[in-house]
Amino acid sequence: MEFSLTDISSILYLLNRDQQGEKMKNGGTIRTKEKCPVCYKSFTHIQKLGLICAEHRTVPNKYFVDLYYAGRQIKIYSYKSGRILDSYQIALETLEHIRYEIRNHQFDPTKYVKIDIARFLFQNLIKKWLDAKTDLISIFKYQQVNKNFFVFFNNTDVRDIRASHVYEFYQQLPDRLSEKTKKNIMDALKAFMNWAYRLEYVEKIPIFPTIKIDLKVPNWIHERDQEKILLALPEKDRLIYLFLMLHGCRPSEARALKVKDLDFENGTIIFRRVFTGPIGNTLIERTKTYRQRVIPINPEMENILRELYKDKLPEAFIFTDSKTGKPYPSRTLIKRWRAACEKVGKKIGLYEGSKHSFASQRVSKGISIYLISKVLGHTTTQTTERYAFADIEGMRKVMIGKE
Repeated sequence: MEFSLTDISSILYLLNRDQQGEKMKNGGTIRTKEKCPVCYKSFTHIQKLGLICAEHRTVPNKYFVDLYYAGRQIKIYSYKSGRILDSYQIALETLEHIRYEIRNHQFDPTKYVKIDIARFLFQNLIKKWLDAKTDLISIFKYQQVNKNFFVFFNNTDVRDIRASHVYEFYQQLPDRLSEKTKKNIMDALKAFMNWAYRLEYVEKIPIFPTIKIDLKVPNWIHERDQEKILLALPEKDRLIYLFLMLHGCRPSEARALKVKDLDFENGTIIFRRVFTGPIGNTLIERTKTYRQRVIPINPEMENILRELYKDKLPEAFIFTDSKTGKPYPSRTLIKRWRAACEKVGKKIGLYEGSKHSFASQRVSKGISIYLISKVLGHTTTQTTERYAFADIEGMRKVMIGKE
């Protein structure tokens, strides 16, 4: 900005008054550490014009806000976003915002300190959250959610996340996702915010939207259809599929079973480990629910298992791929199941054709929901109650008025 020589005397006359007024007005002032690159004298503050060398018409390249707050001097060199105060206008806007926050008791100096801004950025804090986790199942799950969806919050200070931001995040989740998947994503975000709150990175947890999931009737098949699929499978692979159909466990649990998990003296099986990970092939020494589970061996399989594994080492896996001698990879198990289903004209997933069908078949036979939940490893009977929709035979008795 250029000035005529006639303006300079007026400018200098007002200089002292303007400097003192700006310094005292509402607290804080705008300063610079730079000097005029021509005369090397300090810049002077001119109302409405900012810091300037009136003689050489030069201005600083960087500014800072200087204020006293809570009994100490604070110097702020950047805005909350981390932007350097490289113009007088930006510095002035920053000062006005700080004054607003002070008046409303919202001012936090660390939000303006560059090193603290980086520390509180969402992408940096969530990495710290993930690094602190030791549970592989949670790590894999949250890493995928972070990679695919949490980029929405990148470059956001977690201290600035409000209910409106959470709602906007939920609204922009892809329509192709089921409500259950969306709920899982929001639960992951809430878990992170709870962690940030416990460690006092944030002062409060934003309100999250309530997500209701429709209780869907599980897809399942009868024993006769399971038998058709079983016969369509390669003979050497049938044992693990039969085991899944008769015990209602997760495929990841059956694949991880070892000989030492079979107790033939008491006729029981103990589930204490599981395969997990991005492709389901990482073995961890715990179950999905963190609790070991003991269930009876189905009488139809007890003699078969006893004969096959009586001479095996305790650490040997029970179910191994006949082609490799190693535990079945998740994809291999699913691929062979799909091929068998196609042969018999059935379209049902492995989980539905084994675990879901196990539960639904037993509900239809009038077996207690409580006992079924124990075998399945559900933490509450509410999870198991969805299989009550499968009790068609029980409802048919109601329709004809019989017990």
